[in-house]
Amino acid sequence: MDGINKFSQGASLVGNRALNAAGYLEAGAMMSIAEASVEAREVHDRTIQALNHQTMLRNGYKTEDEIPLSEKEKIKATAERMRGTAFYGNLAVLMPSNLFMFGRGLHHLKQVRELQELLPRRLQKQRVRDGPTT
Repeated sequence: MDGINKFSQGASLVGNRALNAAGYLEAGAMMSIAEASVEAREVHDRTIQALNHQTMLRNGYKTEDEIPLSEKEKIKATAERMRGTAFYGNLAVLMPSNLFMFGRGLHHLKQVRELQELLPRRLQKQRVRDGPTT
């Protein structure tokens, strides 16, 4: 029975570590998607502003309301393409870097756990060698 309990505890520990690792990597992926979408939205808005301004200067319009609907649709379509390009371009850079950084966090946690397990044993050995303190 004791062997089964130890096996069960070991399997549970491995399962928990795997879930923790998956959670860290998922957080890294979600962070990448969030950052890329925010940047893409900003690119979209700046593109619309710039193209509206350019159209107004080129045609002598004083306000954006004077821009014809057909021209506004072209501007919107161009901004949508720019948003997609910005999203995927940023995601290509952010995803590997965030996963690397979050993965380093996992490595760090493993080392901290090992130190926490090792340090009390070393301190105990030091006390035995040096004798009791008063």
